[in-house]
Amino acid sequence: MYYYIAEPASNKKDQLAVNTLRAKLAPAGIAGEFVYRTPGQSASNLASKAIALGFNTIIAVGKEDLFNEVASAMYDQPVALGLVPIDESKSMEEIIGYSTIADSIQVIKRRKLVLKDVGTINNEFCFIKESLIKNSTNGDIYLHTSNFSAQINSKFLNLVLPTNSPPLDIPGVINFIIPNNIGSPLWMKSLFSVAKLNIDTIIRSETAVVQSKNDCDIYIADVKIASTPFTVNIVPQSLRLIVAKHE
Repeated sequence: MYYYIAEPASNKKDQLAVNTLRAKLAPAGIAGEFVYRTPGQSASNLASKAIALGFNTIIAVGKEDLFNEVASAMYDQPVALGLVPIDESKSMEEIIGYSTIADSIQVIKRRKLVLKDVGTINNEFCFIKESLIKNSTNGDIYLHTSNFSAQINSKFLNLVLPTNSPPLDIPGVINFIIPNNIGSPLWMKSLFSVAKLNIDTIIRSETAVVQSKNDCDIYIADVKIASTPFTVNIVPQSLRLIVAKHE
C-alpha cells in the first residue's frame, strides 16, 4: 500500500514532473493514494495519518525539506520511506543512490530497504542528511558532547550524518565539521601552532548541546529550526529507507 506525499509545485517545470510521475505510477504497479502538503496539513501529520491507516510504504515527492519533514514521523516506525527528488537534484544521491524520477520509479518497485541513522534537534525536528549551524558573528560556539566540551570560533558548523562508508564514516555518530577556512578551534591551539588548519576538523559524537554567546541558529534544508541553546541527537538505524540496489 503506497501513500504519496508531495509538495505543491512552485513552477511549471516541477508541475510537469509531478504530472509525469503520477502518470507512470499505475503502469509500474506502484499506484496509491496521492496527497499534497498544505499550510493547514503538514507533511509529518499526513505521514502519521498514513501510518495509522495501515500504509506500509510512504513516498515523499519533492525536495529535501519535505523529505526531512516526512521522516520526522517515520523513524522508529515499521514503515518504509521512499524519496522522489522532484527537481532531479543530486543532493540526496549519495544516500539513496539515484536522482531522477525515472530511477525513483524503478527503485520504489524493487523496494530495497536499509536502516538509516536519523538526526534530531531538540527531539522534535529531524534530518536524514545534514544540517547547518550559523553564527550571527565570528563568535564562539560551545559544543558539549557526552565525552568533552569544545569551544569553536566559527560562523559555520556543519552537522553531517554518516553514509555508511567506514572507516571515514562511523555509523551511529554525527560528524560536526569545522570548515578549514576559519581559525582553528580554541581547544586545539595547544596541539597546533598554526592559526589555521589545512583540513576540515571533524568532531564525532552521538549527542551534543550547542550554546553560544551571540545568536546562533540551526538550519535544516535552509529552513531555520531553532536557536541556541539546542540539543542534537542521533537515532541509529531507525529509518527504513528505500534505496537503489547496488549490483
